[in-house]
Amino acid sequence: MEELLIWRTFRKITQLLGGLGAGLAIVMILLAWKLSSGPISLAFLSPYVETALNPDPRSFRIRLDNTILTWAGWERTLDIRVVNVRAFGQNDALVASIPELSLSLSPQALMQGILAPKSIELFRPKLRLIRHRSGEFQVDFIGGSGGSDVMFRRLMADLLAAPGSDRAMSYLSRFNIFDADLTITDQTLDTSWRAPAAQARFKRDAEGIKGEVRLGLQVGDQQADLVILGDYLAAAGKLALGINFREITPALFSDLFPELRSFDAADLPLAGTVSLTMMADGSVDAVGFEIAGGRGRIGLPKELVHQLGLAPYAQKIGLTNLTARGSYDGAAKHLEINDLSIDFVDDAMLFLAPPTDHEMPLKSLRGRGRYLGLENRLEVTSLDLDLKGPSAHLSAVIDGVGNDMTVDAKGILKNLAVNDFSRYWPRAWGTSAQAWSVSHLSEGNVSEINATLGMRSNGQGGLRVERLDGDMDIEGITVDYLPPMPKVKKVFGKAKFTKKRFDITISSGEVTDLTLHKGSVFFTDLDRVDQFADIELFIGGPLKNALRFLDSKPLGFASAVGINPSETGGASATHLKLRFIVENALTLDQVEVSATSRLKNVSIAKILLGQDIKNGGLDLKVDKRGMDVTGEIELGSFPAFLGWRRNFGDKVPFRNLYDVNLYIKDFHRISDLGLDLGPLADDNINGDILTELRLTDYDDHPDNLEVTADLTRLAMEFPALGWSKGKGIGGMVEVDLILEGDLIVDVPRFALKGGGMVVQGSALYTADGGELARINLDRISYDRTDISGAMIPGEDGDWTASFYGASFNLAPMFEDLFNDDPKNKDSTLRYSLSADFDRVWLGPNRGLRRVVGTFSRDGNKWRGITLDAEGDDGKRIILKLEPSGSGNRRLSIKADNAGTALKTFGFYENMVGGTLEISGEFDDSAADVSMKGELIIKNYRVIRAPVLAHLVSIMSLTGIPESLQAEGLAFTSLESPFYLNSGVLEIKDTKITGLSLGFTASGKIYTNAEVVDLKGTVVPAYAINAAFGVMGKIPILGPIFTGEEKGGGVFAATYTLTGPIEDPELSMNPLTVLAPGIFRKLFGLITPDGNTSELPEMEHLGTEAN
Repeated sequence: MEELLIWRTFRKITQLLGGLGAGLAIVMILLAWKLSSGPISLAFLSPYVETALNPDPRSFRIRLDNTILTWAGWERTLDIRVVNVRAFGQNDALVASIPELSLSLSPQALMQGILAPKSIELFRPKLRLIRHRSGEFQVDFIGGSGGSDVMFRRLMADLLAAPGSDRAMSYLSRFNIFDADLTITDQTLDTSWRAPAAQARFKRDAEGIKGEVRLGLQVGDQQADLVILGDYLAAAGKLALGINFREITPALFSDLFPELRSFDAADLPLAGTVSLTMMADGSVDAVGFEIAGGRGRIGLPKELVHQLGLAPYAQKIGLTNLTARGSYDGAAKHLEINDLSIDFVDDAMLFLAPPTDHEMPLKSLRGRGRYLGLENRLEVTSLDLDLKGPSAHLSAVIDGVGNDMTVDAKGILKNLAVNDFSRYWPRAWGTSAQAWSVSHLSEGNVSEINATLGMRSNGQGGLRVERLDGDMDIEGITVDYLPPMPKVKKVFGKAKFTKKRFDITISSGEVTDLTLHKGSVFFTDLDRVDQFADIELFIGGPLKNALRFLDSKPLGFASAVGINPSETGGASATHLKLRFIVENALTLDQVEVSATSRLKNVSIAKILLGQDIKNGGLDLKVDKRGMDVTGEIELGSFPAFLGWRRNFGDKVPFRNLYDVNLYIKDFHRISDLGLDLGPLADDNINGDILTELRLTDYDDHPDNLEVTADLTRLAMEFPALGWSKGKGIGGMVEVDLILEGDLIVDVPRFALKGGGMVVQGSALYTADGGELARINLDRISYDRTDISGAMIPGEDGDWTASFYGASFNLAPMFEDLFNDDPKNKDSTLRYSLSADFDRVWLGPNRGLRRVVGTFSRDGNKWRGITLDAEGDDGKRIILKLEPSGSGNRRLSIKADNAGTALKTFGFYENMVGGTLEISGEFDDSAADVSMKGELIIKNYRVIRAPVLAHLVSIMSLTGIPESLQAEGLAFTSLESPFYLNSGVLEIKDTKITGLSLGFTASGKIYTNAEVVDLKGTVVPAYAINAAFGVMGKIPILGPIFTGEEKGGGVFAATYTLTGPIEDPELSMNPLTVLAPGIFRKLFGLITPDGNTSELPEMEHLGTEAN
């Protein structure tokens, strides 16, 4: 039963609903038919609508023409609309007029018996949105007498109010405006915009009001499509807006809100979203934005430019793409740019206004930053620039924006090609340094530049740089530091720069065929009118390449010193320094230049005294004033130390000054230097010599060579002078020479001091060929010699000399007259000498006075001698050695006092008075000294003769010893033929005669060994024996009485004398004493030793004279 009951109930309900549906369908069909012919008037509702729209009739009254029901399309279907709604204020003044209004009634209000609108929609109203100078907004209707803004405020208030029976409009939950003709007026900017088809929707929610506004804003010939979404938070009194836009320019935003005026620099179509929060008083609390733009132009915002005092930098650059994202905090006045990205057109150039006045390529920009309004501070967190090749990363902090502004910035620039310096380095940023760098730096790349910058307002609308620091890495650049000198290429290194200087430190590079090990280029005084460049280069490589480098114009150092780089060898390490004012057109006079080099294994051809330098280790210093070279070398074949000064310029005291400390191991190798040793070329000087040479080279007169030699290691021997100096004995030679080219033209001074000798003089040379013409010896002082003189060279090595003075030691020469010195066997010295001396010494205590003579020597022989002098007693002594007709030499010695002469010449000391004559002839065809001659002495006496005294004592001759001890034993003559052969003096038939005694002698005197071997006869009472001597002439009887002995008497005795000359041994045959001659001879055959004493016949023996 229950199931049946349920089924019947369901069927009845279904039938009822079917009936209602059919009836409703009929009604809808009839209504649609009616609406199809036009709106249906509901005029009976008009009074009720007016009551609902007039919540406060005291403020204004609503009047309408009709209420209609109309078809509004399938989205809205049936719509109740009020036509020609008008609002009147006091005095019936028209406040607002709305062509058409749509509303819906609130069911909630109807259930309470109240006719109240739930929604109101305005169609095609003419509205005006005004932003007052105070920042407040006002909305009213156009065409009324004013005051319609109260309606909108009340309308918004009704949307916010809770529904209540006292106010019908409090039930309103939705308010829309369609197709409004909207005019926006900004009294602050004094400008207006028009949006002819504005749409607006407002809806109440639990927190306040949500709204959406769509505008097609007309600005000039452009239309900005805006979609504004908003939330009004009633409790906070805050309005949150979201603005979506496309194809608009940022200027629209800058005009709407001063806080967005920074967008005025973007002249390009933009699309994006801006969100902002506003307070009820119109102040902006926060803004957020995210925008994108297409092709157009962009620049610095005008307001920002003026605040920063950078009006000249206001410019716009073409771009192809832009994106930006950021926010603004109104309370803190904090603008944050979270992301800014701009791609510029291909030919985009960033213009830097005067005084910089420079354009720089710009491809793209990426950046982040913020502006702190309360602190008046702009922070550029990151700014990345693509400069069409180089890239830059920047950050900056700007305090005091628009006032006393300070800027602290830092940045990194990467991959800057040096050839693009002119594009990216404004000339105004270090005018001279930039001009020099652009003109003199090329190739290569600056891989990275780091910089920090500090600037401050200069009080004149600009900025002044207070601090600048930075560094950079350079790779493979070319430095044309001083054209036309060779460029430094492939330079690697680092650079540092400040406000005052720009320093490049070079780690490596190349210049011509040399290696640049390190260097620097410093620009200083960048903050002053004149800037300077200081360049240092450390260059290594072959010496010839280094000299070619230093010879480059404008230096020309190698040519200036007369060196051909191709004729040099070795290695060099050079330190070149340049300093000059930074100008494009420089002359050498404006450049301070200097170079120091360390040279190894140096070889230079024909550089000094016609000699090569080799194996040199030298230090070189050179500048515009001159060059200094010092170090160890080999000059020719001699080790030496070189000091060389070269002066450049016109008015200099000298052109070159060479100081050479020369070690000559063999004195005779001095000739290897091209110096003529003259008479010193013989073997009289041997050993090592330390020499200091100073050669001064002049431009306008002959050069000067000063020679100082240390003779300590030399052995010097001049037998003809009787002077010698052994090794280890100190000595010094100083010589000044005048040179023309490589020729000696004068020796104004020379001096020798050492080994007891002092020599001072000068020398003259021929003007045409530089041959030695004369040696002037102003003083020669040694031992007992103190003379002056001159020497003149002849042809084939001959010398002519003339000497004079107070004293001269002739002893060595005189002894050499008769002695053969083996040391002189190979001597080639030839000279002729004239002398005039007050005193000539022939031995330790003997000599001549008033000596005038000439001497001629050829190698090891005296060819001619003339000597005219006086002995100590004033008697004349004459010596001559002259050629004979047979090609030999003839010797002649004559003395007015034989005793004095023999004593003076060192032959015999015990003779007094007499006259002497020696004559002889050298046999120069013999191999050894050989001379035959004769000695004749007349009328002399002999005193203190120990050998003679011994002889007469043996013979018991009374009176004679006493005579020898007193006034001497008188003799009338001495005649002695002699033969000198290789140091052996042989005599035969020597005859000595006197009143009391006579002698004969024959034998040999060995002069070198100083040994005698003589035999002879002693004749007592020689005068009486001489009377009997006539018997020697009687045939048969004469020889019996005289023994056939020349000078022998009738009564005589034989003797022998042997042994050392100083103490010979004397012996006499007692059987011959006082025996007649024939018996002396007979008994003399029986000598004590059983040997005969007969002398051999003299033979002609030849040798060379000494």
